[in-house]
Amino acid sequence: MLGYLIKLKRKVASCYPDPELLQPLKLMRVLAGLEYANRPLSRLSPHIKVGSTVVVKHVKTGVKRTLNLVHPHQGSRNGYTLPCSSPLGMSLLGKKVGQVARYKEQQHQHSWRIINIKNETKDM
Repeated sequence: MLGYLIKLKRKVASCYPDPELLQPLKLMRVLAGLEYANRPLSRLSPHIKVGSTVVVKHVKTGVKRTLNLVHPHQGSRNGYTLPCSSPLGMSLLGKKVGQVARYKEQQHQHSWRIINIKNETKDM
């Protein structure tokens, strides 16, 4: 169990270089989201994880965006790459279609509804 927690802590540190994560409750929430996002996928109910392509719609304005959630150290493949360490990236992790990702940035509350999720599957 201890080995698993150490691996999970390293994974979080590589994905979330945010100093606010030193706060125990925030770190606990992020760890829970990461753990949930790494569970095996169900074809009937996919969830967002690093590597997912997500279509989101802003709740207030109705603007739609297609985003690729990536590790922060990965280069931008296009204008739609979103690091998992960003406020929106952290709020999307583990969410399912129909759920709303909420986050606060510069005193503004943002809400994005998840419209579609595509997870790449690797052939064995």
